[in-house]
Amino acid sequence: MKLALVLYISTFYLLGFAAAYQQYCKCQCASNYTIFAVDNCGNCTKSFCLTEYANICSEVAEDTINISCFQIESFKDQFIVYGFIVTVIGLLVYAVKGHRVLDNLR
Repeated sequence: MKLALVLYISTFYLLGFAAAYQQYCKCQCASNYTIFAVDNCGNCTKSFCLTEYANICSEVAEDTINISCFQIESFKDQFIVYGFIVTVIGLLVYAVKGHRVLDNLR
């Protein structure tokens, strides 16, 4: 019973971490570019790049600015990584403590 409760709690804990992904915006003017984190891809616009990062786009026309929004660390990627880490730690604890861990949980 206690083992099942620990597994449920750890699963929801992992889901909370895995749901937190980050979106990025890339502003490119000729060979100069900058990448920054955004909360919403709707914030990634040419006018935002020109006002916030005017130094990289100072001598370039607005038509030549390339904007791209992308996401790293998707929900699935993070869930797999955190799940693997928890599994390895669980197996290491079981290897060190042996059957005493399961006997104490019953």
